[in-house]
Amino acid sequence: MTKTFDDYLGARPSLYGRNLLKRLGNQKYYVNEYDVIDFLGYEIKPLNPEEHKGILEYKGIGDIFDDLCAITFYRDNIMFISESMPPTRKRYTIFHEIGHEINEHHPKGLVSIGKNSDIDTTSYKLAERDAFLAGAEVMFPLKNFINDSTSLSLQFSSIESIAQRYCGSFEATAIRYTLTNQNIMAIVVVKENDLIDNIEKFTNNSSPNEYLLPLQIPFSQKPNLSPTPIAPLRVQYCIRSYLFPKFIKSGIEIGEDNLIYKSWKSNISLTGEIPASVFGSSAKFNYTAECRPINGRVFVLLSLPDNQLKLFNGVSLCG
Repeated sequence: MTKTFDDYLGARPSLYGRNLLKRLGNQKYYVNEYDVIDFLGYEIKPLNPEEHKGILEYKGIGDIFDDLCAITFYRDNIMFISESMPPTRKRYTIFHEIGHEINEHHPKGLVSIGKNSDIDTTSYKLAERDAFLAGAEVMFPLKNFINDSTSLSLQFSSIESIAQRYCGSFEATAIRYTLTNQNIMAIVVVKENDLIDNIEKFTNNSSPNEYLLPLQIPFSQKPNLSPTPIAPLRVQYCIRSYLFPKFIKSGIEIGEDNLIYKSWKSNISLTGEIPASVFGSSAKFNYTAECRPINGRVFVLLSLPDNQLKLFNGVSLCG
């Protein structure tokens, strides 16, 4: 069956989410994930990795996903979703699987990553990102979501409020909040620096050409073998609004003399200023920052003043 020109949605994952909302006829801020599942013709069943160990190993993914939370059998129209997850994560996971389902560029079958993989890790990460973006478009309908975010001040308490309204996890809501935000802002997630373990693995490895780096560390980040002391923290990832001018790379090490480290060390939320140099920049300016420690990581909301907005505030145009 051939498609008409109007049926092609392109490569942007958000378009698939918006198209699904249009087909659903949704006008509300809250979308029930089970209504979407029914609309798409799927059935949800509880996933028990032990119970389904045989089929997972048969498909070649049993030894890869130790913490498997969801898997979709497209031919059977069944989504297996783990029952052990908190409700907000379960809701997000269902929308994530929906994101895979509605994206025509995603393979409709089980794939594996790792040794003898069907898909390389870069392509896998891109597919997972696209599934999140498409699923988030359905879980957080754009117009309603922006109305909610712009009606509140730029701070983590606003994200918490929105997360409760949409029954979403804090992290998933924070990502959607940032990507759709109209302020000059970004959220940086910082974690304890585990590169020390990788240096030990590197130096003790019999083959100096083999880097035993975990998957989540970008391959561009080689272990620091210099005598310089290792920083206690590093950037896990950064999400920024379209106006935020700087790209803060994953893997950048964060030292001790800054607000982020103080928040992590004390496990207390802190606000203040953070020099751009903390993230490896040579620029001489400070970010306004709010740091919030959550489960061993620190979420950092960075913002800069919008000088264009200041320029036009209070200015009347004369004819």
